[in-house]
Amino acid sequence: MKEREIALHCLADITDGGQFAKRVLEQQLKNRDERTQGFVRHVVYGVLDRKEELDQAIDRANRSGRKRLDPVIRNILRLSLYQLWYMDKTAPHGVVNDAVHLAKKRMPRYAGFVNGLLRTLQKDSAHKTPSASVPEWLEEKLTAVYGKEKTEALLFSIAQPPRLSIRINPLRTTRQQLQEDFLQHGMVLRPSAWPGGLFIVEKPRDIFSSPMYKDGHFTAQDEAAAQVVLHAGAKPGESWLDVCAAPGGKSTQLAETMQDRGTIVACDLYAQKTEKIQTHAARLQLQSIKTRVQDATVRVEEWEKAFHGVLVDAPCSGLGLLRRKPDIKVHRKPEDIKELLVLQKDILRQAAQYVRPGGKLVYSTCTLLPDENEEQVRRFLAQHPDYVPDGKDFERRIDMTESGADGFYMARLRRK
Repeated sequence: MKEREIALHCLADITDGGQFAKRVLEQQLKNRDERTQGFVRHVVYGVLDRKEELDQAIDRANRSGRKRLDPVIRNILRLSLYQLWYMDKTAPHGVVNDAVHLAKKRMPRYAGFVNGLLRTLQKDSAHKTPSASVPEWLEEKLTAVYGKEKTEALLFSIAQPPRLSIRINPLRTTRQQLQEDFLQHGMVLRPSAWPGGLFIVEKPRDIFSSPMYKDGHFTAQDEAAAQVVLHAGAKPGESWLDVCAAPGGKSTQLAETMQDRGTIVACDLYAQKTEKIQTHAARLQLQSIKTRVQDATVRVEEWEKAFHGVLVDAPCSGLGLLRRKPDIKVHRKPEDIKELLVLQKDILRQAAQYVRPGGKLVYSTCTLLPDENEEQVRRFLAQHPDYVPDGKDFERRIDMTESGADGFYMARLRRK
């Protein structure tokens, strides 16, 4: 199967089948060569990132009366138009010819239509204007919350390519040694401006196959995500519960911060996810993490008032990760927010019972919406008089315009 056919299969599974991009790409690219993997990932994530813009252009150029395009043809057009507009090293005639070939293979009667539309759009210069390409409902919601000027800044940030940051495991190596090891493998680590032992990987090349990764010397983690555990302020010897722990980045950071002294109970709803946390902890050679399959909305009696701290990295709309996970633009709908608000409330209410007096409840999300962030915390505090903000700096929002990090929110509360 050729690269573009693989990409087309992936897009169909994601845009029409409702599957997540990461899982689809893992399945479709298994045992493929490095070149194929690189091309398919690039074009699939690119199409998802620019989907709104591509669809608008396709609909503008479509004067044939076929306004309700078959999903297969629409994905062929999305795939090809993205290559024409955003992949400079791609020969335009080759892209169009491949698109026509794909159309002939799938729906022959559309071959001429695909050929004509792509040749028309190839000359369109509208795409040269930077655009975040987000759904209309999301832009309207952000504008209602932040105003036009701030929303434009956020959308500009969303349109920028994500960078790869890593967190050093200080129990396994030093900052200097890690930089030297990366340099030996032809990569430069640039120290991040954010605290937490973070580096930006310049021009990364398959870092997850490197001996540094296999030996547990670092973890890939966004700079904003790493601030949550720092905000929590966990100390060696304490016991912490991470109720929504998968894939384990914050649980392992807790263990490293606590010098692997104490106890971290890392939970998730599904066994395959807790197994990944175990694998992650074993790679980092962390002994203090215990995993458990557990629904965060269900009471566990023996946990009541048992922990120095509880971390709720809550399920959320994920809008702070849009540039890193563009399929969120495809899958997320306005009505999802209401359901998530209820789920977050239920998890917070249950988690609050597990904190001992004087202990901390830390709530975090990777979204930009106050409904899921500040307002969720205000509602919780109003309904739980035994909790108070932990200090004047108890909450923090990182909104994607700060130093290229993802969008995050975090709040630290204390039980009386």
